[in-house]
Amino acid sequence: VFQGMGHTISGLKLRGEVPAANKGDYRAALILENTGTIRDLTLAGVDIVCTGDNGNTAGPACAGLVADNLSGGVVQRCAVTGTIEAPGFEKVAGIVAQNKGGSVQDCYFEGNLTGRFMGGGIVAYNNSNSSIQRCFANAAINLTGTEQVSGKNSQQGNDGALICAYPNTAYIQGNVAYGGSITYAYNQPGA
Repeated sequence: VFQGMGHTISGLKLRGEVPAANKGDYRAALILENTGTIRDLTLAGVDIVCTGDNGNTAGPACAGLVADNLSGGVVQRCAVTGTIEAPGFEKVAGIVAQNKGGSVQDCYFEGNLTGRFMGGGIVAYNNSNSSIQRCFANAAINLTGTEQVSGKNSQQGNDGALICAYPNTAYIQGNVAYGGSITYAYNQPGA
């Protein structure tokens, strides 16, 4: 258990760049993988900048707190405020980039997110064995992808949402997006 005990980490700066090899495996966040419990922690005024892009490979993920929340992972009563810029990354989120069998509960994000294809205020990608409950978000999300990618090279598509960009068939309940905006660089033909 990572017990934040209500403490705040202020002014966290992270810098990352997608390597030429294994692009799909690249992750950037305070915590790269979680299979335990993270609770009662605030990251205030984060400044996260990730450069490079995934090209035609699915995968690079960037978040304020956790990159991959895996089976058994619980993120509870955590908050992130600030800016996360990863304009070439497939998945970008305020709290968790990929929720793969984990649970995100009672969390909060307020700030700006920039990603390529999938941006979510709380979670970018959520698989069917995961849950997001009672979270709040006020996010300005900017998606930079200029091409339609749904079904192309295993990427999920151009998806943005203030709570969860790609919810799959997961359990999502009691969340509130109380403010924010989503801007897409890609305009669907005929739209």
